[in-house]
Amino acid sequence: MENNKKGFFDFFTKLNIDEISDSDIFQKCDVKKVLVSKKTRKIECVLYFDEYVCFDKVFSMEKAICEIYDIVSCKITPIFNKECFDVSDFNDYLNYIKEDCSKVNGFFTDCVCKFENDILNIEIKEGGYDFLINSKVDKCIEKFINDSFDIKCSVEFSGVKEIDISDLEYKNKQREAISLAIKKATENASKTYVQTNSEPVKQERTFRPKIAVNNIKDATSDIVDFNDCQCVFGKQNVTKPMKISDITMEHSKVTFWGKVFNIETKDTFDGTKTIIKISVTDYTGSQFIITRMKNDKADEFLSKISNGTVLLIDGEIYYDKYAGDSAINPTNISIIKEKIKQDNAPEKRVELHAHTKMSMMDSVVTAEQLIETAAKWGHKAIAITDHGVLQAYPEAMGAGKKNDIKILYGVEAYFVNDSIPTVYNSKKYTLDDEFIVFDIETTGLSATEEEITEIGAVKIKGGQVLDRFNIFVNPEKPIPQKIVELTGITDDMVKDADKTDVALQKFYDFCGKNSVLIAHNAPFDCGFLKQKSDRYGYEFNYTYIDTVALCRFLLPDLKKVKLDIVAQHLKVGDFNHHRACDDAEVLAKIFFKLSEKLKSEYELNDINDINSLVLTKIDQKKLRAYHQIILVKNYTGLKNLYKLVSKAHLDNYYRRPRILKSDLLAHREGLIIGSACEAGEVFEAVLQGKSWGELCQIASLYDYLEIQPIGNNRFLVEKGDVENDQKLIELNKTIVRLADYLKKPCVATCDVHFINPEDEIFRQILLASQKYSDASRHIPLHFRTTEEMLEEFSYLGKDKAFEVVVKNTNEIADMIDDIIPIPKGTYPPSIKGSEEELRKICYEKAYSIYGNPLPELIENRLEKELTSIIKNGFAVMYIIAQKLVFKSNQDGYTVGSRGSVGSSFVATMAGITEVNPLPPHYVCPNCKYSEFIEGGKVGSGFDLPDKKCPHCD
Repeated sequence: MENNKKGFFDFFTKLNIDEISDSDIFQKCDVKKVLVSKKTRKIECVLYFDEYVCFDKVFSMEKAICEIYDIVSCKITPIFNKECFDVSDFNDYLNYIKEDCSKVNGFFTDCVCKFENDILNIEIKEGGYDFLINSKVDKCIEKFINDSFDIKCSVEFSGVKEIDISDLEYKNKQREAISLAIKKATENASKTYVQTNSEPVKQERTFRPKIAVNNIKDATSDIVDFNDCQCVFGKQNVTKPMKISDITMEHSKVTFWGKVFNIETKDTFDGTKTIIKISVTDYTGSQFIITRMKNDKADEFLSKISNGTVLLIDGEIYYDKYAGDSAINPTNISIIKEKIKQDNAPEKRVELHAHTKMSMMDSVVTAEQLIETAAKWGHKAIAITDHGVLQAYPEAMGAGKKNDIKILYGVEAYFVNDSIPTVYNSKKYTLDDEFIVFDIETTGLSATEEEITEIGAVKIKGGQVLDRFNIFVNPEKPIPQKIVELTGITDDMVKDADKTDVALQKFYDFCGKNSVLIAHNAPFDCGFLKQKSDRYGYEFNYTYIDTVALCRFLLPDLKKVKLDIVAQHLKVGDFNHHRACDDAEVLAKIFFKLSEKLKSEYELNDINDINSLVLTKIDQKKLRAYHQIILVKNYTGLKNLYKLVSKAHLDNYYRRPRILKSDLLAHREGLIIGSACEAGEVFEAVLQGKSWGELCQIASLYDYLEIQPIGNNRFLVEKGDVENDQKLIELNKTIVRLADYLKKPCVATCDVHFINPEDEIFRQILLASQKYSDASRHIPLHFRTTEEMLEEFSYLGKDKAFEVVVKNTNEIADMIDDIIPIPKGTYPPSIKGSEEELRKICYEKAYSIYGNPLPELIENRLEKELTSIIKNGFAVMYIIAQKLVFKSNQDGYTVGSRGSVGSSFVATMAGITEVNPLPPHYVCPNCKYSEFIEGGKVGSGFDLPDKKCPHCD
């Protein structure tokens, strides 16, 4: 309402004009409206200014009013004279506009504005035109100009329009949610309006969502104990708490718990109260608690809480403009206790698969934290198995000794099977014989769970196509949408086709009994055929060739050997990739060219010779790397593991340090080999539905097989590779049966990457920083107690669950000796004659500078250092450094001093450093006369003035 009788400070009498910056601006303004809500403790006012006021000053006044009047929020809406509108102030306008339209953030950096003929043209530089228009940002700007300056205008965007704004959408997502929540909260809030005229007070009541009230004992949590509450503010809490992640502005009143991780305090303007801002988290989210207390009560309250204190809070939620987020005005606060997780099983498990922070950008726990937790739970041992590296061993060794727990030293290796054949079930055939080049399409990857939808084949001989075969197959199940998109094969196309048994018979009739099958990734295609043949009683005894392996060998310049890439490289023509008939046709053309290369370049015609040829010249970088656990059994094994890891980094490094199967077999003594996680070759073979014979052959390499909690592999369900959790259970059961059949132990592990479930968010952040598309996917790789693991594997039955969780893990731990990976002592390297060489180098350099005999000061210093260095076995270290520096300088790469060598005169005389640690002195390059300035009179030799030699001028 209009009001010309009272000034701004007549309404806000508590404000001290002398202490308020820019108070003169507000003294001159006209107060148009003041709205006060006593219940919500909020103030809104509308002010008219003849001159433009930047919004930072408006926000500062809002903040001052909040602190002086001890309210939740103050909103000042400024209105300006038309003449105040100036496009040069546009960036300042944005500060106010974004309060109601957060979408403006990030789009107007370095923008250029022009205002002509009631049109505001904004030339944007960062793109996002479509987003701005669809989000009606132009309308928000128009409304602001109309409301603030009484100018009706249209907003147009020009400039760079096509830049991808997905990142900006993501960044603004939370801001948009907050803005929407504020709007809804404002609409739902009860308000009391106190206006500046004599109109009656208007009261409104609206419905507010409520939280169900229960006895606090009904609230459950694995992290905190609500039964032990100590009230420190207000009254005792009686409301059931909710997760912080579930709190929205619509809740109004909320109850939650949180662990304190930051406390900030600030005095109010008048110094009588303390503003307390507490940050808490319940591991689902974090929340600010902001309150004001009289100084004496604030001191008493703050003496009872600190970082790490767990609080139960009742309060009202509001949007705090200065915190830039929602905040809680508390009514009740109690201190509650954090539960200490324990392992109460009478017989404890042993974790055989755990990662520390040394698993680069993958784990968030230190070796010491892992080991302390295992010891606290009463576990007798724990394995440290980082990805490809052993850097955690020193920390683990110290923590093991400190906590009196046995450390099982190991690694999760990147294992490469460099002995995979190219020709399977090899028999006497030549490249001039008859071949069946084929391909199949399926509903998924698992041969046991999925079905064939199409078989395409080409019969060839002597470089000629003899016949073609193509047939759809009714899988008797819906084809997943992603497979439809990949292959173009729909349910309608296969609904009237032959079922699998009939289709297989027709295909085998086409092949005949003596043909050699050829497929691109033959283990997959033939694995499907074998599994379905076993199901329907057909015999599969064909020799088959994998062109993937053959292409890796014959086409070494290709980084990838996917069918379409190979086809393009060999220029065999375009084709409809992922249709069996077309894939088979183009693969036949590819095989013709590969056969020609084998004959012309290697004089090879007998396919029995292909395996030996490929294996001797295979490029291991093109082979698939699987995960594999290697545990050290004794000191022989420790030495072998050091050799394997060293070779993996020095000779076989390709993206990751890779251990070849041939190297592993050569250095296997003293090592225990485990099959690892879903990325291991055993699990993958089971997932792909390989035959029992193939599974036994693959698993025969391992000393024990590993299974993990269903949650670890649930992402396979989300990806569509596995139908549901029950199928994951069946995969684990198959591995258990396989272990029993081969008389190998099967163990259950956690694959630990963090200790507590709530710590997963930190690993997700690590993965997101590496731009993993599935970084936010929930994978519960936390450290579990014995009871938790027994419950997890209860589907195996009580006895079998105990066997894989407790019995077998302890037996493997017992097989391993107590090992000290880093023995006491320095163990410097040895170079024969290094002591004499160092002494010779140093004295020759000293004589060349200071003459022979040496001055007494220099001789004493040099001999003292050399005696100490040689006596303690460090001469070899100096010689190594000397040779490195000499070679580097010789090649033109200057080397400076490092560390303690700066104080070593031996290092100077050996040429390791140019820093001379002697007192400041003169030395004559002609007659070798030297003159030392002792007693600290001069700080550095560089400070000495030029001087002629008193002996030789």
